[in-house]
Amino acid sequence: MTRRLALCVAFVGVAVCLVRAQKPMTNVDPGWVGLYSHDMVAWLENENQLQKLCPGNASEASRCREATMAPKLLVINLYSGPDPKAGSRGSILVQATPGVGLRFFFVRMTGGAPVEFEADFTVRDWGYGPFFHQTYLDRRGDWFQLPEDPFPQGTWFNARDLGGDPDIRLVEGIVESPQGHLLILGREEGIIRARLEQPADMWCDSDPAPPLTPWKELRIPTAEFYDAKGHLIVSPAYPKGCL
Repeated sequence: MTRRLALCVAFVGVAVCLVRAQKPMTNVDPGWVGLYSHDMVAWLENENQLQKLCPGNASEASRCREATMAPKLLVINLYSGPDPKAGSRGSILVQATPGVGLRFFFVRMTGGAPVEFEADFTVRDWGYGPFFHQTYLDRRGDWFQLPEDPFPQGTWFNARDLGGDPDIRLVEGIVESPQGHLLILGREEGIIRARLEQPADMWCDSDPAPPLTPWKELRIPTAEFYDAKGHLIVSPAYPKGCL
């Protein structure tokens, strides 16, 4: 059942109250978890390393290039709970194609055509980050619960299966949001504390940054950062830094 939630935000000294449908809540800091391995991202660079990877005569180099530029696949197993003994929920198929990037497909346990999807926080230029991250709703150690669509409700995976520590990006710093560019100040139970971005927050000029101007704190229900299925609808504002 969908409940109704009264949202009141102090904005420029005026209390603005809206009534919206309540969205999925989480008990963890809002963020994204990487759906890739470093080996997969390294494979993407093969196109830029062909001379080094494929020396030799023309025939040998041609065969090497064909193998080196072929797509590489990675399977991430999905479960109905944070336990390897839990029931299967299918898998995520990650395809790394040199010079192209990563593609993601949800493969249902029941079969059928794989469903391609885009990770919630993605930067196609893998030289930054890399950023191929999906919203998580809950965390139990290395286990992460994924939101619905394309996954069934209550789908989990173990990030250790990707090799190394989980790559987590929290909702912090400056983010793009439905409220505009926000600087995150902190988090309380069920509340995100923020203010509107100012030029000094991401100053890229050689001149000294201007001083901050007076601002009002916004207290935004954490649920407002998610859509109805649990995907974060905010994203880091400057994943490439000053460009």
